[in-house]
Amino acid sequence: MQQLVSASSSHARPAVSSDYVAPEGEVEQQIAQMWVGLLGIEAIGRHDNFFELGGHSLLATQLISRIRDRFGL
Repeated sequence: MQQLVSASSSHARPAVSSDYVAPEGEVEQQIAQMWVGLLGIEAIGRHDNFFELGGHSLLATQLISRIRDRFGL
């Protein structure tokens, strides 16, 4: 599956309602990297809201598919 945003086109974290808290553990880090790939934002925190960061239903569908593939769900 093709990524919509390449890592080289990532941009700084926008102003959002939650403070940045780094992902913890391997699973959170892998999921955060998936968000980076889809949203193109450099720093994804563990309390961030996907939709507040610019996500929408079509990207959410892609994210769910990637999570299922990665973790065998």
